[in-house]
Amino acid sequence: MPRPDQVGPTRPHPPVHDVVAAVVRKVPARTAVRTGTDAVTYRELDLWAGQIARRLAAAGVGRGDRVGVLVEPSPAMVAAALGVLRAGAAYVPLDPATPAGDLGAALSGAAVRCVVARGTGTGTPRPVGLGAVRLPIVAVDRHAGLPVAEREGAASPVSAPDGPAYVTVPVPRGAGAPGGLVVTHAELSAATVSRRALCPGTPVLLLAEPLTHEVAAAGLWATLAAGGRLILATEQQTRGPGALARLVERHRVTQLLCTSGLFAELLGSTVRPVLQQQLRTLDTVTLAAGLPPASLINRHKALLGRAVALVDVAGSTTTPTAGTTVDAEADARGRFGRPDAVVRRLARAGAVPAG
Repeated sequence: MPRPDQVGPTRPHPPVHDVVAAVVRKVPARTAVRTGTDAVTYRELDLWAGQIARRLAAAGVGRGDRVGVLVEPSPAMVAAALGVLRAGAAYVPLDPATPAGDLGAALSGAAVRCVVARGTGTGTPRPVGLGAVRLPIVAVDRHAGLPVAEREGAASPVSAPDGPAYVTVPVPRGAGAPGGLVVTHAELSAATVSRRALCPGTPVLLLAEPLTHEVAAAGLWATLAAGGRLILATEQQTRGPGALARLVERHRVTQLLCTSGLFAELLGSTVRPVLQQQLRTLDTVTLAAGLPPASLINRHKALLGRAVALVDVAGSTTTPTAGTTVDAEADARGRFGRPDAVVRRLARAGAVPAG
């Protein structure tokens, strides 16, 4: 586990796909990703990503290219993102539910070269229409019957620290100008190491935040880098009274990443004794999309006490709530190595006055 003095965007860290490859060698049979009843081990994830990387290389994708990942939250989505990185390219996570016209605009704005998606059957790239955009599509589907030599494949291209690793869905800009937030390999590695320092251990992370949001990326890669288990939850799986608490209990989750709104629903889903029993394995909750209200922090403290740390990811322009503490190292570092975001640890510094 990294120490606080070992993190930061200026320190060299290996790219996340190399870190995951090292984990595969150590714990190949351990479950890496689960969604519902669908799960893959680290070895299976590695082989699957290797297949996708070879398909991308055959489609002409190379170092620095941008590849859309049009897959629902699932082991396939993680394999696709890992395969893109192993091909030397940058992945652009996309929501399959996005209307074709909006999706086409996003792909065009992000300068995407091809798309990884479900369902070509053969793995041979074919053009696909996404609104006004037509791009080659590479199959994400896993083929278990390949010969061992073909499954192993060649070594990944060397990734430049300042090369793109991950691109958010872009905000529309002028014609021909690539949009979206571009996260380099160095920044993604620093964010991953920072997340591990802030939320240590070998986690079972329930990711209830869309994978198209950049805050989810650090949680995803930090979990895999630590040899943990990633539980992906769709919006439908977290909808309804008690749904999120049942997921935590069923998968023995130790870390939860979600919005403040979803966490508020979790705390209000049932009576205190039942909730404490359902969340007995939980030790850390990370909140995205803004600083939570003081009332939520107080409710968390009343229901879960000091056993569960509350971590907030928010913009640095947000004024800290009275009584909270700011992680100065994370503040200087920023999310993805940028100074425009901070990470705060809450609810272990005492109660926050309601208001």
